[in-house]
Amino acid sequence: DAGADVLRLNCSHVDTDGWRERIRSVRAVRPEVAILVDIQGPKLRYSGETRVFQDGEVCTFTFTELGLPESRSHGDGGLQAGQRILLHDGRIETVIEQVAGTWPDGNLTVRVLHGVALQTNKGVNLPDTEVMGSVLSDKDRADLEVSKREHAEFVGVSFVQRPSDIEEVRSLLGPTCHVIAKIERPQALERIDE
Repeated sequence: DAGADVLRLNCSHVDTDGWRERIRSVRAVRPEVAILVDIQGPKLRYSGETRVFQDGEVCTFTFTELGLPESRSHGDGGLQAGQRILLHDGRIETVIEQVAGTWPDGNLTVRVLHGVALQTNKGVNLPDTEVMGSVLSDKDRADLEVSKREHAEFVGVSFVQRPSDIEEVRSLLGPTCHVIAKIERPQALERIDE
């Protein structure tokens, strides 16, 4: 009623069936308002026990503790010494000192640059690492299918790294929906012209 042209629906906080109903509610009230479906993307979450980290401390994580699923791991997951790992949604900054082994039981030894308490289910970010595999989770694929069926006008794709990420989304949506690449990773900036 206030004049919105586009309404953004964030898939991170609603299951697929829940936001399908939200799209239908918007269409029932204001069919001329465009829908932007913002898919969640591969959000990594810490699954270990609560720990407190001190600046300068050296500690170890397994690949699974950092939330790296098998489908995105490809052995060492592209992780290398010198790369940063941000934990607790960026509140804890670490740098990898050693990668030993591969998914699922491989270990990452890191040095804590800035530490605080880390709780289970807090976000993990790999800003220096090109994560291999698909940018889409199973939930993302389900959300894209609903977006296509419900004729969403726009889809926002999180954590894009390469042109093939957008091409994959386009292949699932078909030609009519606009695809928005959310530039959140340095790898996307390096390939921005592509």
